[in-house]
Amino acid sequence: MTADYVLATIVEGHGEADAVPILIRRLYPAFIVPRPIRVKRQRIVAQEELAHYANIAESNIKQGGGIGGVLLLLDADDDCAAQRGPEFEKMIAKTLGHRRSKCVLAVREFESWLVAGDLDSPELSDESRGTKGWLKKKYGRYQPTADQPRLSQSMNIEKAENVSRSFRRMLKVLKEFDQDPARHATCPPCPPP
Repeated sequence: MTADYVLATIVEGHGEADAVPILIRRLYPAFIVPRPIRVKRQRIVAQEELAHYANIAESNIKQGGGIGGVLLLLDADDDCAAQRGPEFEKMIAKTLGHRRSKCVLAVREFESWLVAGDLDSPELSDESRGTKGWLKKKYGRYQPTADQPRLSQSMNIEKAENVSRSFRRMLKVLKEFDQDPARHATCPPCPPP
């Protein structure tokens, strides 16, 4: 038997605040995903700022029953995801060392995953630019807050996994949360009536 597992998320975009819970629930329907904490990237590069948002995530987990983890999901933009991700994880661990905490950076941007998971898209690498432009061309318009949730619901997970290395990282991290020993701890037996 598994306990309810709260996955508290910290994201940077308005569109991601609506889209990320949809994507996570598609992959792991049993996870409880509260409304993401949205913060501008430049606000969390300092330890004290990230600690503030990590503590809000901790509060969300406690409100949901106390078992869970924290996922920081950002756009890599021009940063090296393999370098910056571990740096952010170390920063979160300084505040929440007792809690499983991970960082995933979507290489270049969250939209790269949406394009990677679109059956009509070319097989673009994570390093490709212009994903927002590609989405705008395909749909006639593209507005992150309106379109990211819908596209997250309909994207082809298998294609995105095959095309995008950073999306594969997201899947790996979600699997680690699913295998968190705290999630699989059994409750002590109830006392007899």
